[in-house]
Amino acid sequence: MAPTVYRPPRDTETPSGSTVSFNCFVSGEPRPTVRWQRGGEPVVLTTSDKHAVTHDGSVLVIRDVTFRDSGDYECVAENMAGTTRAIARLTVWGQFALGAHWGHPRLKET
Repeated sequence: MAPTVYRPPRDTETPSGSTVSFNCFVSGEPRPTVRWQRGGEPVVLTTSDKHAVTHDGSVLVIRDVTFRDSGDYECVAENMAGTTRAIARLTVWGQFALGAHWGHPRLKET
């Protein structure tokens, strides 16, 4: 059974310095692998602990966000039956941006 995202990540706006978590809960048989991308490139996990991912890949944590962390984050779930993607946008604002908006996920299947 091809992967299905049953709890996709959500668009998030947050102030600089915050910690953000994106969830991407998937199902499928065999169990899909989950990885994260930003701008079409893999999210790099470094020893700085800026980015962290749970052992199953379902949660991406970004610590001490800055304006440079803004952008689209894509959860990619794959197994031998197919691939599914879910995208959420992170907007980091500082002293010149006002308000916050909690958006809706954008899903696309391939």
